[in-house]
Amino acid sequence: MASRNTHRPSTLIGLVITGLLATAVAPGAAAQEIGQEQQQLYPPESLDTPTMNWALGLGGGVSRKPYAGSDMKAHITPLLMYQNDWVSINGLGGALKLPSYGPFQFRLSVRYGGGYKADDTAVLNGMEDRKGSLWIGPQVTWRSDVGNLSAEWLGDAMGNSKGQQMKLQFDHNFRVGGLSIRPRVGVTWLNDNYVDYYYGVTAPEATAVRPTYLGQATTNVEVGVRVAYPLAPDQVVSVDIGSTRLGSGITSSPLVDKARQVSVRLGYLVRF
Repeated sequence: MASRNTHRPSTLIGLVITGLLATAVAPGAAAQEIGQEQQQLYPPESLDTPTMNWALGLGGGVSRKPYAGSDMKAHITPLLMYQNDWVSINGLGGALKLPSYGPFQFRLSVRYGGGYKADDTAVLNGMEDRKGSLWIGPQVTWRSDVGNLSAEWLGDAMGNSKGQQMKLQFDHNFRVGGLSIRPRVGVTWLNDNYVDYYYGVTAPEATAVRPTYLGQATTNVEVGVRVAYPLAPDQVVSVDIGSTRLGSGITSSPLVDKARQVSVRLGYLVRF
């Protein structure tokens, strides 16, 4: 256990710089994919062991955005994780580990995501680009034999959208032979500022086929399952399949023609 408390500062600094560089070279949608890959394929607690300091790997998959005209796209992204007793770095996100209370674990989460460019699809032509943001807020998780129930609030720390997100998720991990299977169900509430920024249409952006739209707060519902298998004590492969039903505040937007987002992700991670 002592090894978890004796990490050299240079190692942590190097990993933080690597994450920041990844943000710089993978703006917008690409950077968001990196964050999504890590959060779904390798939740922080899945690798939180006394012997795991950091891990590197490769993820990929197929997904489609809800904007009209978007196609299923394949992508490959790097995976980066770091864990110690105080912090967790997970791709373009991370968390400060706060003191636990019984079965309740508390964290201050930081993530990067959101945004699009006007040339991403035809329906966005003539729109102003929407910027991604850092999202920061508290998270509490109740762990029990029945499963894990987590609640998280995130706010736009960069002020691009002035958006807020609140997520409630339940998951349960069980084993079948060497497989680790983690089904989940979650609901995410998005405030009106969030929906208006990413799915709204302002008067200068409106056209004959793209009327103005003022986004309203909405709730998305997600179901999914993650399956992981250890190839060796320090190597893990994972697959994650997820489906999100978008709320009416999003589906009513003239930019959107899909009520559901489906994604399939694959990952390979080596722990050091």
